[in-house]
Amino acid sequence: MAKQANNKELTSAQDLYNFLFEACNIIRGPVSQDNFKDYITPLLYYKRISDVYDEETEDALTVLRDLADLGVFNEVIEALPEDEVERVMTQATVAIDEFSEKLSESLDKLREEADKVKKELEEKEALNEELIKAEDIDSAVVVE
Repeated sequence: MAKQANNKELTSAQDLYNFLFEACNIIRGPVSQDNFKDYITPLLYYKRISDVYDEETEDALTVLRDLADLGVFNEVIEALPEDEVERVMTQATVAIDEFSEKLSESLDKLREEADKVKKELEEKEALNEELIKAEDIDSAVVVE
């Protein structure tokens, strides 16, 4: 009986694998399996950067809110001379602006790559449709 249970699990796992593999083939469309990584890797990279950025931003904001609730910033600011507070705030603002600019540049490059990939996929899809039409015409001519 244990063998039958294992076979059912294996069969359902194999069915799931086959289903997911076929879904991937549908999504991949006319792009060959070897070249698909050239299209999907930048998209996965973009997604990962986006997710990490969101997580890190939320974590940093949580820490800053907790510190502000404890009054830590008040003590630090009060301990610094007024001109030093202004200098620190200016440096922090510049660092944030530089980080935001670099992140925006990276995201713009990823968007450009994604647009290139989309355009290439559309071109390949158009070629694939032309090939299908040509095959339909050829088969129609042969049938007649």
